[in-house]
Amino acid sequence: MCLLGGSDPHCQDSENYPDCPFRVSYQDGSASYGILYQDTLTFSDVQKIPSFTFGCNLDSFGANEFGNVDGLLGMGAGPMSVLKQSSPTFDGFSYCLPLQKSERGFFSKTTGYFSLGKVATRTDVRYTKMVARRKNTELFFVDLAAISVDGERLGLSPSIFSRKGVVFDSGSELSYIPDRALSVLSQRIRELLLRRGAAEEESERNCYDMRSVDEGDMPAISQHFDDRARFDLGSHGVFVERSVQEQDVWCLAFAPTESVSIIGSLMQTSKEVVYDLKRQLIGIGPSGAC
Repeated sequence: MCLLGGSDPHCQDSENYPDCPFRVSYQDGSASYGILYQDTLTFSDVQKIPSFTFGCNLDSFGANEFGNVDGLLGMGAGPMSVLKQSSPTFDGFSYCLPLQKSERGFFSKTTGYFSLGKVATRTDVRYTKMVARRKNTELFFVDLAAISVDGERLGLSPSIFSRKGVVFDSGSELSYIPDRALSVLSQRIRELLLRRGAAEEESERNCYDMRSVDEGDMPAISQHFDDRARFDLGSHGVFVERSVQEQDVWCLAFAPTESVSIIGSLMQTSKEVVYDLKRQLIGIGPSGAC
């Protein structure tokens, strides 16, 4: 586990290196450093995971240094994750990330949930297959083939996403897609919003004053996958609100990447997201799960 934590091989020499340091890097560029420890992880009297390895964080950077959270629960596909270390006790998990609060009323404050072991709690979840990537076995990849806005597909080749791969990641707030895809998406969004009364912000790219746009006129996004699955994400998570005095400014919640594309947490809000490791499927339900 010391080696899996990204430490120097000499850390196995317990006489000269009594502590086993770790370094974890996340998809949004943030990172965490600290010391690894082991203990029994207990969920109940009958669900105990012996020799469970976890890290005590000493320093971090990026993502506002993780705010005031008490810790990070690693649910990835790598060997250090809670799932891998607790297998076969748990073979999946699901969650619903609550909507953000907004003065505009577009989002409302709700309560989310996280379920470990029990997979889907709803019957209206759609699934797409997980795909393996040899160079990265710690992330959950999917075969994204296309994106549509208000029912109209963008003119993009599926290879633009498959070249580097696409992952679901609750740890990245924004969604990241290749430069070309972002250019086409942002242009389509711009055309729709200007037609519906939005005013383009001069000081910030892909940001709009939405005071003249009805909530029901916000553009909706759907994702289409190689196995013909379709996730209708609606307009939740397409935009993120910016605090501008006496204005109602919303910015596109996407950023460009030259690496792996990411379906971030904002796009997952209010929907039940399911990771079924037994069937190797990722599912997502309609808005309103929490």
